[in-house]
Amino acid sequence: MAYKCSFLDSQTYSAQDVNDIFARITQGGVVFTDTGYTFGDLNAAQESTVTGGVTRDTNSCMVVKDGDTYKISKGACFMNDGSAIIFDEDGQEIEITPDVINYVYLVRNLVANSIDIVVSEAQGDADSIPLAEIDEDGNVFDRRKYARAKVDLATSGNIKNFTVT
Repeated sequence: MAYKCSFLDSQTYSAQDVNDIFARITQGGVVFTDTGYTFGDLNAAQESTVTGGVTRDTNSCMVVKDGDTYKISKGACFMNDGSAIIFDEDGQEIEITPDVINYVYLVRNLVANSIDIVVSEAQGDADSIPLAEIDEDGNVFDRRKYARAKVDLATSGNIKNFTVT
């Protein structure tokens, strides 16, 4: 299997699936929020924790060319609604249209309850997660959007002080 989607509607997930996703975006520790309880349902928890985009591993979800073959490399990408797609070691091969500019991006498809890999002559909309642009000569230009934390993660010099009475 080249990729797996997480937290799609009407699917069953194990506790390990949940743990694996949060291990990709956080290290152990307490999460501080000013908005109350961070974790409701799975997508809401992820949506409130991280923006849409690929994880910050150097090659995560990078579109690469190997000879005449293009593929999305191993990695994880979070969609804006909190769902995620994880590409395994083999990555996912993609087909391009030769001699035109191709845009490679991911979109959440609510109707099909999936995350779609799109290769198109048109750029994705604001809800898509861009991965690459491939020019008429087949050169790949990295256009990945990186996921960012939405919560104040406790890091050195960034800890809240408070008094309990």
